[in-house]
Amino acid sequence: MSMVTTKHVDQFQEDGYVLLEDYFDADRVEEFRDEANRLLELQINASIANDRQSERFSITENAQGTQTFRQLNLLLDLTRLFKNLAIEELSDLLAPLMSDNPISIDRTAKLNYKQPLPEPIDAIEAGRSDDRYPVHSDWDYYEGTYPEGIITTIVFLDDTVADSGPLEVWPGTHTTRYEHDIIEGLGRQVPDDVLDHDAGEQVTGPAGSVLMFDCRMVHSSGPNVSGRPRRFLIYGHAPESNVEAPIADGSARPESAGSYPQELIESTYENEYYRKKRRGEYTDQFSAPDEEIYPL
Repeated sequence: MSMVTTKHVDQFQEDGYVLLEDYFDADRVEEFRDEANRLLELQINASIANDRQSERFSITENAQGTQTFRQLNLLLDLTRLFKNLAIEELSDLLAPLMSDNPISIDRTAKLNYKQPLPEPIDAIEAGRSDDRYPVHSDWDYYEGTYPEGIITTIVFLDDTVADSGPLEVWPGTHTTRYEHDIIEGLGRQVPDDVLDHDAGEQVTGPAGSVLMFDCRMVHSSGPNVSGRPRRFLIYGHAPESNVEAPIADGSARPESAGSYPQELIESTYENEYYRKKRRGEYTDQFSAPDEEIYPL
């Protein structure tokens, strides 16, 4: 298991990111994948059982009718495994890069699946046609809600290769503030007349690798055309000295002003799904696909 060295710290400060390949071994990766499958089954079956699509996740459907489970948000209230990973192991790993005690900002955590499904699910409505992410900086989303100094961490749950929609980074852009346009159906994007959209560098690596980057660094990812899942477990940690929200167990949950936590709404429907199963009113209709079926 690689640890953060002085060389890594220097690279992080200069480029805005650092990659540790093969940080987690095959057994840990399998444990993470099993939990990702459990969460996938929960979200789809709860949506079908309640005849209501959860707002925790997004899904796409291409012109050929293939649905892709794109992303699961509001993650850490669903899983003790991934919560513990955030507040224990990853906090220790990030400390040398932060020169402070890293605090998990729970609402930044997500599981970016980019996982094609073998059969379309009629009860699930796709929101868009592809699973790419625009050229952007996370800080443009976080500013005003979350503390400064956030480092984004990505744990690769699958081998990440050129055609699987890997992260693309613009090294050194963490030192410059870029304005963003709002692109309907896509999100925030740095204009292409401000930054060359073709100049990004792909970050690829085996399952179990860990990528850490300054949340101000510009990055993106293209569509996953590999026919395989490309699952990223994503976290944000901030220096404790910048965190004003109450801290419990090494994590904080700053909320947007005036908003009602969406995870509380979704948890009521997830609990109703479990009750329907116990009453015999619903039988699971969806199971996570076996790894052997890929590529599609």
